Formats: sequence, structure tokens, C-alpha cells
Amino acid sequence: MNSIPLIQTKLMIPAIKNTDIRRAKLTKKLKAIPQHPLTIVHAGAGYGKSTSLALYVTDEKYNCCWYSISATDEDVLPFLSYLVASIRTVIPEFGIELETYINEMDRYIGEQELNVLCSMFINEVLSKKREILIIFDDFHQIEQSFTVNRWMEILLEHIPANLHLVIISRSRPLWKPITKMKAEGSILEVTKDDLVLSQEEVELMLNENFGMTLPQTELNRVYQLTEGWVIALGMLAGQNQDYDQLSGGFRQHSRSLNDLFQYLAMEVFGNQAPEIKQFLEETSILEEMTEEVCNAVLGISNSKSLLEQLSHNNLFIQKISDKQYRYHALFREFLEEQLRTNQQKNFHLLQERAARFFEENNYFNPRIRNKVQELLEFYLYRRHLPKPSN
Repeated sequence: MNSIPLIQTKLMIPAIKNTDIRRAKLTKKLKAIPQHPLTIVHAGAGYGKSTSLALYVTDEKYNCCWYSISATDEDVLPFLSYLVASIRTVIPEFGIELETYINEMDRYIGEQELNVLCSMFINEVLSKKREILIIFDDFHQIEQSFTVNRWMEILLEHIPANLHLVIISRSRPLWKPITKMKAEGSILEVTKDDLVLSQEEVELMLNENFGMTLPQTELNRVYQLTEGWVIALGMLAGQNQDYDQLSGGFRQHSRSLNDLFQYLAMEVFGNQAPEIKQFLEETSILEEMTEEVCNAVLGISNSKSLLEQLSHNNLFIQKISDKQYRYHALFREFLEEQLRTNQQKNFHLLQERAARFFEENNYFNPRIRNKVQELLEFYLYRRHLPKPSN
């Protein structure tokens, strides 16, 4: 095959901005990266995964190799060409023999070829006799590539002691060696729980980055709205730098975040399969979800697998118990608006089904009672049916 022209900006560490927040607890966890052959940083869009790693390696002055992956890298040969180029930003002479081999390949890449390519890479890493840290950003872009994922599995099975890999992704890879590595304590995982801002960090970010000092009641409202989601907080504060503008109530705030909703539409919702899009929209009428409720309201039988898939892919969904899930408040509002705008009849039909299901199954508990009562009073009372008893 011919040599592949490379986009050099994909090999650069993202630039650090003045508004990026440094967090002691997260930094302490990231400091363990050199003690692990594999680190997986996985969370939904906009939680600051790449920014956190860029801040860390910049502040620690790590001479790391950065590779920002795009969807066009799903074939193993372009992937390896970029990987070699990223290492050359630190070790200029790396991978000359491997590069020549890649450029001369013009045949089907099977298991044997993947083993050869991986062996050459591993031997080259070992020959350098120095620590090599490689950060793969946006790995979810190629998570469906069989050849890349198989090559990564072979590498993890025989990973050299001087190689440290960091995977930044919206979903956790399903590589076979991970189970064994986790049992051995060889994997460091950074999740949404590590990346989400605490209320104290929200206050610090508003104060130091945006010059906003809010009363505790308003701070509580902002935290309730954003749930510590970094991108939402930044957009909210950036559009409302006057305290007077920020004090109109969280429902008003959320509806003013047009830029965020456009981001959700393009980066998250628009990239999903039609079945997932439909499920996301139709379940947005529910404040809390279970397999039983989703199957009954949507008239389907595979809600369990869909909820698990959404959770694995970090699609702004939180597992609040063994069987219960809920969406991030802003994401649910975005989805509900999509459904209301594009499928108004279906929107009202699903609400009525939900109300009837809750009423028939006595789903009254303090957390969902107000919403259910509202739906029931609208649909049942409108039809001159008896109002549900307390």
C-alpha cells in the first residue's frame, strides 16, 4: 500500500485554556498512570476526559505520545501509521522497520498479519529501554473496528513493562485481556464519578473562572441543574455571567443552553443507531426507568439490553439501583423536546400509557408521585374518570 499522509494536529496534546480547572483528587488518581500498563478513562461527552489528561501531562511535564483518533482510522494500517508517528514525537527514530512493512502490505489483514504487526511493535518498544506513555484520545470513534481491537488485545496479552497505554473513550473497551488484568490490579480506571465536579468544585469554577459568587441557594440550583457536568456548567456560566441573569430558576437556565443542546444533537444523539434514537426519545418522558416500565410503556420486550447498552456507552444515563436508571436532567430535557417537537402525537400517547401503567400498578412513591399525579390528573380527569385516590 502507499504511504498514508498524516494530519499532524492529531498528534498534538490539546491546548490548555485559562478556564480549565485543576482538581487535586483527580490529579492524585492520575498520578498512578505510570504504575499501570493500561489506564481507561471513560465517561460521556463533555465530562472533560481529554482536558483532564492534557492538564495532567502538561503540569507533570510528561513527554507523552498523544494520538487523537478519528473515524477514518478504523483500519489497522492507518491506525498503526498514526501510532508510530505519535511515538516519533518523542522518539524520532521509532518504528522505521515497522513503517516499511506497513507501506509494503497490500493484502488482506488476517490473524497472522496482526500477530506479525504486533510482534514488530512490541520488539521495537522493548529495544528503546525507556518508559513510553501513549494516550489514545476518542477511542470510541473506532470501537467497532475488528482489526484494531484484535491488535490491541494481542498487545495487551504481551505488553512490555516499559509501555503504558491510556485509553480515553466514551465507552469502556471490551478487550478479552481486561478481565485478567483487572484481577491482577494492572488496570487503572477513571470514570464519570471521578470526572464529575463536586458542589465545592462548581463553586470554585464559577468564582475563579467566571468571577461569579452565588448565594448558597443559587449554587444549589446550578449544581442540581448541571449535576457537575463540566461542559454544561461552562456554557451556563459563559452565557449568564451576570448574577441577575443566573437567578431566574433552573428551568429557565436549561432552556437558554442552546449551544449545549446543539452539541448534544450533533455529538451524541445524531451518532446513534435508529433503534437507540427512538428508545432515547420515547423513554425521555420517564424520570426513572426500569425494564418493566420501559417495556410496558413503549410496547417492546428488549428494554433491559437497551438500558445496559446505554449505560455501557455512557449516554448520560445513571444506574441508581440494580434495576433503575435515570438520564442526566439536561439530556432528558433535550430528548423530551426532540420527541415533543418531532412526534407530538406519540409524545402524548406515551405520556398517557405511562400514566395508566403507574396508576394500574400502584407506582406511587415520594420520588415520582408528583409527576405521576400530574399525568393522571390530566389524562384520567379529562376523560371524566375518577381521580386517583391518595
